[in-house]
Amino acid sequence: MTLLFVLGVAYLLQVGSLSTKGYVIKDLESNLADLKEQNERWEIEARSLQAIESIETEARTLNLVPAGTVSHPSPDGNFSYQR
Repeated sequence: MTLLFVLGVAYLLQVGSLSTKGYVIKDLESNLADLKEQNERWEIEARSLQAIESIETEARTLNLVPAGTVSHPSPDGNFSYQR
């Protein structure tokens, strides 16, 4: 009878432990998914910033300057200005 009681208590302790570990694992998996998503957003932002930086560097290498006001001729011969 004592052996049966000890085995029952051991079983309940194991079930409780597994249940707790399952919750912890689920929580960690959720955190991992959030971190992967955040990492992906940061990688996209980093690539975007690198692209802008490389364009600016190339523009300086080619001695390009920012465009000012651009004039476009209209069919009637007048110029229209776009800002």
